[in-house]
Amino acid sequence: NGDRAFRKPLESFIRADFYIVIQQIDSQLLTRLIIKQPISLFPAITLLTQFIFASFFGFLGLLLAFPVAIVGEIWLQEVLIKDVLNRWKEG
Repeated sequence: NGDRAFRKPLESFIRADFYIVIQQIDSQLLTRLIIKQPISLFPAITLLTQFIFASFFGFLGLLLAFPVAIVGEIWLQEVLIKDVLNRWKEG
């Protein structure tokens, strides 16, 4: 029983340390890699996206509307503009 009582706090500290390490990797490495270039999105598109997502998905949709709009804009730039239109220009 003494070993079991010692193991619970130890597990808590290990989990907390693991969480801190993951958080540091996210904030120091991943965020800097993702946000290398500035993202510009028209304010009207931002508001429209937030309104649509909030009306369909509630508060969670309101929180996720801007990141989804950014992903959509980057996808359109990379796939539609760079891939499709550049091939169309060349051909």
